[in-house]
Amino acid sequence: MEDEKELEQYKKAFNHGYMIRERMPEVLKGMQIPENEPSIYTQGFNDGVKQFEKDYGYQHEQERDKLREQMKRSQDMNLDQGRSR
Repeated sequence: MEDEKELEQYKKAFNHGYMIRERMPEVLKGMQIPENEPSIYTQGFNDGVKQFEKDYGYQHEQERDKLREQMKRSQDMNLDQGRSR
């Protein structure tokens, strides 16, 4: 009985994490998820967020954003060097 209750809680949290990451990603930036308190809900929520990111290639988005930022910095440095000549 307890296992079924925990499983339902995990599923509910997983779905919450997935949905929030999908529909309101800005909310996650302001959230503090307890790391020292590995509850079933916390685990399910984190797993839902990670699953969404896996499903939709979020890591590729992060890599793309890093590359864009590096290119922008490089262009800014080139502009600064051109001005000092």
